[in-house]
Amino acid sequence: MKAVEQIVSLKSERGIPYGVSCERAGVAASSFRRWKSRRACGKAILEPPGPRKSRPVDVGRLREEIAALGHGQRRTRGTKDLYRRYADGISRRDLDRLVDEVHREEQRQKRRIVWLRAGLVWSMDDSRWKREAEPYRVHLHVVEDLGSRYKMDPLAAGRLAKGIVVASNLAMLFRQWEPPLFLKRDNGGNLESAEVHAVMSQAQVLPLNSPGYYPQYNGGMERGQRDLKEELARLDGRDLRCGLDRVQDWALLAATRGNARTRRVLAGRTACELFLTSQRDLRWYNGRRRKGIFDWLSELTMRIVDDSGKTGKGIFAAGWRIAAQAWLQKNGVIRVLKRGESVTRFLPQNRS
Repeated sequence: MKAVEQIVSLKSERGIPYGVSCERAGVAASSFRRWKSRRACGKAILEPPGPRKSRPVDVGRLREEIAALGHGQRRTRGTKDLYRRYADGISRRDLDRLVDEVHREEQRQKRRIVWLRAGLVWSMDDSRWKREAEPYRVHLHVVEDLGSRYKMDPLAAGRLAKGIVVASNLAMLFRQWEPPLFLKRDNGGNLESAEVHAVMSQAQVLPLNSPGYYPQYNGGMERGQRDLKEELARLDGRDLRCGLDRVQDWALLAATRGNARTRRVLAGRTACELFLTSQRDLRWYNGRRRKGIFDWLSELTMRIVDDSGKTGKGIFAAGWRIAAQAWLQKNGVIRVLKRGESVTRFLPQNRS
């Protein structure tokens, strides 16, 4: 610390008393004596405040645990519990600094997924929409094909769709259209109900769940929900009657209008056009081929889990997501872009 060296130098070279130099430098004499003593013993002049920690911390393991926390835009969930477990090895200030560092690294490593083929991956999600003129909120349940951005007929009601309703809707859609290979969803209880699992298993549709507290993983569906609400807002601007008894009609009309719009991201085509074109190609994925894909994913997932050396439902789910992304990239269903990279949207229909 330069202040200590300067005060010592003034004493030895000019004979200026320590007290005078401390006063001029705005440094407390007691602090100077403490720093001077540490300097003489070869210790760090400044040490972190608070009591010394009683045990060393495995920083690598701590970073892994931080990475597993729910990182939001402003806050990271679970840091209090993490600090309780590591309090005797690291200060809260240093932990917060490490959390910020890990969060920044994750932000830098984030990638944008571009969906290149229609029909193969659907996504379902729940959200809420409110009219300015009405006191109630409308619960929307939307199923969308990520490759074409085609929205199936949404469900809209005054309450969240229950698991059995979600399952019944999926069963109807699987009869109406060729079932996808994958169905993305978050961890909502109604989207993971036993009835939903049964319908997906019957149709040989593979699950692809988002990690907890990470809505960005389902970014394509988030954009789809936003598009639907923008269409609803346009209808709202026309001052049509929309009580809870009519909100289902509004949602159907909004989805239809959105599906019929040409989009630059779809190379000037409509969602309806691309989705209907995909139906013929999906028939190639019969039961035998779907089972082969499931076996490939299962084998890779188990290798990932074994290599990690960890156990538990969370590591298996993460392994399945990694394996699914590997298959989707390998077969030209998605392209993962680095930050700042752009791509012209195209939809090749290569089979695997």
